[in-house]
Amino acid sequence: MCQGCETAPATEVDHITPIGKGGAPRDRANLQSLCKPCHVSKTHADKARRTWTPPKYRGCDEQGNPRNPSHPWAVQSPDRPFLDRLGPTKKS
Repeated sequence: MCQGCETAPATEVDHITPIGKGGAPRDRANLQSLCKPCHVSKTHADKARRTWTPPKYRGCDEQGNPRNPSHPWAVQSPDRPFLDRLGPTKKS
């Protein structure tokens, strides 16, 4: 299964940290299995020096919460409800 989207069969092996950026070429910890579209997308992001976000972490889930666990909105504060942390809202 593709580790990027978790919906397609993995057909390619990708270096998590590219070899050109110091990634170990044969270290299993630096390898991940991806489907062709995810691999192409990640390769383009690497070449453009952008951070690649796997599709499984893009957007929101069914409840409207960010899928990316490191997104600031995904971090729940026990003393403040989710919407309070978005700041003041306009009253019409």
